[in-house]
Amino acid sequence: MLLSTAVAWGSPVAAPPAQARAAASIVLTPDQGSPGTPVVVSGSCGSGPTANTAVGARDNIRVRWDDSQVGATDSNADGAFELSFSVPDDASAGPHPVTVDCVYSVRSTATATFTVAPLAVPALTLSPAEGPAGTPVRVDGSGFGSCPGKLPGTVSLLWDGSAIGSAEVATGADGFTADITVPADATPEAHDVRAVCDRDDRIVATAPFTVDGGGSLPPDQDPVVTLVPDEGQAGTAQPLLSGSGFNCSSVDLLWDGGTLGSSEVSEAGTFETRVQVAADEPTGDHAMLVRCASDPGQAAEASFTVTAPGPSPEPETTGPGPTPSPVPSPVPPTPVPPTLTPGDQSSTPVGWVVGSSLLGVGLLAAAGAAMLSHRQRGPRWVHEHVSTRLRPSPGTTDVIGPPGHSVRLEPRTDPGEQTVQEEDR
Repeated sequence: MLLSTAVAWGSPVAAPPAQARAAASIVLTPDQGSPGTPVVVSGSCGSGPTANTAVGARDNIRVRWDDSQVGATDSNADGAFELSFSVPDDASAGPHPVTVDCVYSVRSTATATFTVAPLAVPALTLSPAEGPAGTPVRVDGSGFGSCPGKLPGTVSLLWDGSAIGSAEVATGADGFTADITVPADATPEAHDVRAVCDRDDRIVATAPFTVDGGGSLPPDQDPVVTLVPDEGQAGTAQPLLSGSGFNCSSVDLLWDGGTLGSSEVSEAGTFETRVQVAADEPTGDHAMLVRCASDPGQAAEASFTVTAPGPSPEPETTGPGPTPSPVPSPVPPTPVPPTLTPGDQSSTPVGWVVGSSLLGVGLLAAAGAAMLSHRQRGPRWVHEHVSTRLRPSPGTTDVIGPPGHSVRLEPRTDPGEQTVQEEDR
């Protein structure tokens, strides 16, 4: 009792000084990104002899996004810790607090800010965007900057939902570039090419590719061409060139190795076109080669023979021509006197004598008629055909005569009584 009293009245024993604890701290990696971005939280809840004196047995480090807990872990003997979580999918764009609660006999907290960036709209571009099966295509993607996250990300490329290639999005990059090849069995229609971020399938873009010309042809069908007709003259021949089995959208036409033109190919791999044979083409056989513009290995050949020109036809009269010369009336042939032989009794036949006499009579009759037609008219004819009379007004004359004749009367001053006498001859 005495000892206890002495201790109570004695000087108090000083307690050891408490050591100050370091403040809690955290670091976010990364500290910005889109919804769904994985974030690593590392830091310390302080140090000292009581640093790891937890109230509970486990999970003495708790992480909150805004006001919702997104993770928990234990610290080591020094109070250090590290954990990860993903930014909520419904996180709005802008800054959000990330808080760490250190659950010790003395609670401590640390807060950092994570900035949510708005989701970019991904887009896809194909070059070219149309072509036959087997066409190489370049794929350019944009708006995929949120796909990588902390590490380079990968993008899967799909053709109508089936894998056809892949691409890598570098850290800090917004897009990617990749190459694909249109499947050999692609049908001639529009197909979907899709790019999907492997880490977040919400980052996706689609673009159409149109397969044209012969995508449905059997792989074992060879191109064939024909010329109908297969011969003709230069400058006038226009044979019909037709082909089938071409797995392309257009073909080039070559005449003896020189380019003649081109023709479009249908979806069934066929075409038809007219060929004009030039006027200066020499006679003989010529080669017509047809090949795909995009694939010269798909080709077929036909032969055409240029023939020599034939004789020029007589020109046809299309309008009224010159008046043909009158065909002379047939002249009776002059009788040829028979050749007499030395033994004949008569030297002049009777026919010759009678014919000559008749010809002479005819000539005399024609001469007499001509003389009679030109003789002067007598007074009787004049009296019957010409009449005159005096009037106070200008005189009139009636003349009736044969065609080709005229009578002229001239008025003069009255010379007195006049007489006209005609003597017959």
